[in-house]
Amino acid sequence: MAPLFTVGALRAVRLRQADAPWLQALLERCADYFQMAEGEAPDENAALRELADRPPGGQDEDAFCIGLAEGGRLVGVAEASRHYPGRDEWYIALMLLDPAFRGAGLGAAFYGALEDWVLGLGAHKIMLAVLEVNARGATFWQGRGFAFKRRHAAMRIGRVEHDVIEYEKLLGQERNMVKLLDENELSSLPSGWELAADKKSIAQKFKFKDFVEAWSFMTHVALLAEKADHHPEWSNVYNKVDITLSTHEAGGVTARDIKLATAIGEIAIP
Repeated sequence: MAPLFTVGALRAVRLRQADAPWLQALLERCADYFQMAEGEAPDENAALRELADRPPGGQDEDAFCIGLAEGGRLVGVAEASRHYPGRDEWYIALMLLDPAFRGAGLGAAFYGALEDWVLGLGAHKIMLAVLEVNARGATFWQGRGFAFKRRHAAMRIGRVEHDVIEYEKLLGQERNMVKLLDENELSSLPSGWELAADKKSIAQKFKFKDFVEAWSFMTHVALLAEKADHHPEWSNVYNKVDITLSTHEAGGVTARDIKLATAIGEIAIP
């Protein structure tokens, strides 16, 4: 079968149901992971379940079970779903290497090639989840540039309950959106917005006719912020709303703040 991409001399191929025996052998060699994650070794149908796994509402054509092949055997696997949870976003549900191939940089190379591949398909974000008990896994993904997104407490996986931590990494244009703006870019803010003395945030004070207008404005801003996945700091006292914008993961003002500030200005009631 033609490879999706290569990792050195290894081929990354899309696995189908007919490849279940090939994948099953790899999963059984990775029993240490399943003992940690599910409290038991993979059973005889583990590969079939992995090949059939889909996110909620996911389509077959957007679900990729990618095997890393050396000759006639698999030495790694990654499960990735396209357009989940949003358009041009990807979710990595699983990434494993044969124990004999760990610790030599292959995992980083495998992920790097996968990232380049999905970026070429138009991806702007990759998300994944790590079990809190999997400290080595968290270190690995943080080393690949993934940032904390949210925590899910007490999720049952197999026989075991885990706290699960979600991470995300922005790609392409989205990644550029979290670069700090330079002095020249900060000198021309959207109308009404002021730069803080420490230059790490921008703010504006809005005043409306009454509380109802202020609340309506805040509702619209909340919808904008949720859509952008970028949320302001704000306060409200009767007809006054104070809003501060900053990109905390970047430590200052980025294009994401300017974009949201511009959108907020467009809906502000005169």
